[in-house]
Amino acid sequence: ILLISLEHEDYFSYASLIKEINAKRPVVHVFLLNEALEKMASPLLDGVIVTDAGIAKSRCRVLTDKLVGYAKSGGTVVMGCNFSNFIAGDDFEKVFRAFGLQWQRGSYFRTTHSLNPTNHVAASNPSLAPSYSMKALHADKISPDMAVYKPTSDSNLGEAPIVIGKVGLGEVGYVGDVNAERYTTKVYLAMLGILDSPKPPPGPSTSKTPKTATTSNPFASIGVKTPGKTKVEIATSRDELEQRLASRSIRGIYIADAGILKPENKSLLPKLASYVKAGGTVVAGGLFPSMINIPDSKAFFSAFGQSWSMASHNRAVYELAPSSELARKNPSLPDMFSIKSSNLKDINLEVPVYLAYPDSEDEEEDEDDNGWGDDEPFDAPIVRARVGRGTLGYIGDVEGSEEISPVVLAMFGLLHPEPTAAPPKRKSKPFVMVLSWSPEDLLQSAYGGFLEPLKGEVETLYRGLSIERMADLIPSPDLLAVLVDGSEIASPDEAYVLSKLMEFTQNGGTVIFLDGFAQGVTVPECRPFFLDAWGLDWTVAASHYPLEPSEVKTNEKNALVVAAKDRFPEAADLSGSHTMASSNPDDIVFMPRKSGSWSHLWDEKEGKYAGPALFASVSEKGKVGFVGYMTPAADYFGIVSAMIGL
Repeated sequence: ILLISLEHEDYFSYASLIKEINAKRPVVHVFLLNEALEKMASPLLDGVIVTDAGIAKSRCRVLTDKLVGYAKSGGTVVMGCNFSNFIAGDDFEKVFRAFGLQWQRGSYFRTTHSLNPTNHVAASNPSLAPSYSMKALHADKISPDMAVYKPTSDSNLGEAPIVIGKVGLGEVGYVGDVNAERYTTKVYLAMLGILDSPKPPPGPSTSKTPKTATTSNPFASIGVKTPGKTKVEIATSRDELEQRLASRSIRGIYIADAGILKPENKSLLPKLASYVKAGGTVVAGGLFPSMINIPDSKAFFSAFGQSWSMASHNRAVYELAPSSELARKNPSLPDMFSIKSSNLKDINLEVPVYLAYPDSEDEEEDEDDNGWGDDEPFDAPIVRARVGRGTLGYIGDVEGSEEISPVVLAMFGLLHPEPTAAPPKRKSKPFVMVLSWSPEDLLQSAYGGFLEPLKGEVETLYRGLSIERMADLIPSPDLLAVLVDGSEIASPDEAYVLSKLMEFTQNGGTVIFLDGFAQGVTVPECRPFFLDAWGLDWTVAASHYPLEPSEVKTNEKNALVVAAKDRFPEAADLSGSHTMASSNPDDIVFMPRKSGSWSHLWDEKEGKYAGPALFASVSEKGKVGFVGYMTPAADYFGIVSAMIGL
């Protein structure tokens, strides 16, 4: 639903109206003529409310013509809110005459008005108030059936405060209430057909613009065929997107509409910005450029440290910018095409992927005059910028043009993936790495019981190199697992090392935290650490493990137990070990034999489960585990080697 406020003042508030409409349809609120013209072109437009008298200005004639065409084609246009407060007599008649209606400015008074049972809007919306007191500027010269609400029988029956009339295949309404009475809010929804007898969302359009709300794959809807192994998932709520961001396994995020800017989704923008800075890709396209205005664009892009904002809206010929990084890496991108787009301005010369072809003229200049003159600022329809270690992209095409398909793929690195040479036959041995900030003698004393037999199975690297140098070895294809001894990994100072561990698990690796981590990490920092890195609700527990071997059994639902139960003892001596807790019982490797007797270890009511060994799958193929101290050494080695997969 489009709200047009061409003479808006800050003290005008339509918050309650917007809230009610938003429960039924997305709301786009525009304040400039060129923005209104742009949004009128959207195939998802489901109704228009003109909120003030700015529409009567001569400069807005082009917009009036658009509104008339929209109504005649089946749309609904309502003049309301502050329209009745500021419209002059001659302007009142001029506005409605453009729609072929002979309505005139009528009386101005307060009285109790009643629903007109002969009016189709009143008859089909029983939740409308039967009557209420309203101070209103009435519309005169109407036919009786046009009145949604009518005055008393003593009043002029040829005028009414709320009216609606047929215009072509659509309708034009007028709401004369000057005080925004609370019962009037429902009148707007009823006129728009979204109150008690809601019409379906806009049907198929001749436009190519996709409707992401009705498709299971926004890429498919714009003709983009993703490579066969690329998995596309749809997130339609804040919780879904937050869960996927927490998993750290997303190659890229495509913002397909402006829902990200709703107030309830405000918290997502900083998280998306962090995701990009950490190496992710975010691209805004699809319906996004058709649904935002200038303030929206500034709010969105500023979250990523960019000053970009909406500029012109037109059709033009664009050519590939040869200096663009995307162009250099994707030689099959179209050299030139003609698209209708919402462009961005306040951009620097490095970010455009396509630029206006020299001397190309606006192919729809008369139809889509956007108010830019000869001094039109530098802008572009498709841009891409480096933000931290990741990228932010924008695709302003508003028609779902076929030429855009390879651009979308290129933005996500799917058009021409980086070539990978066939790996040579490897001569090096698989190895396991121990990340420790402790002296070597302490490390040997604490973990010698499993390190020595481990070295007999695989090469074990834990001395002689700095933490930073060892982190650089994490991407090695020979690395089987990383064992982490020390809470220093949770410090912001080790963010680089942590990012390498996260990449390692995304690629199928295993990270195991040892007893030293549980000894040093604090409760406040532990849970956010695991949630942010792997989406695991793990935290360090306050007590040591109290159970004797006879009181412990393996958890048959744990992934490690299912995969390698025969590789480690069913009841190792775990007493005295440091413990960690999870909200997911399936993460716990060993559990009490008797439920209920150790509530601080296994509390189904509170959803908290603790143990000296945890193991869980992350991303698609990665694993994360924790092992506290245990005896004898053979049992310690058994469970660590099982987690590694030896």
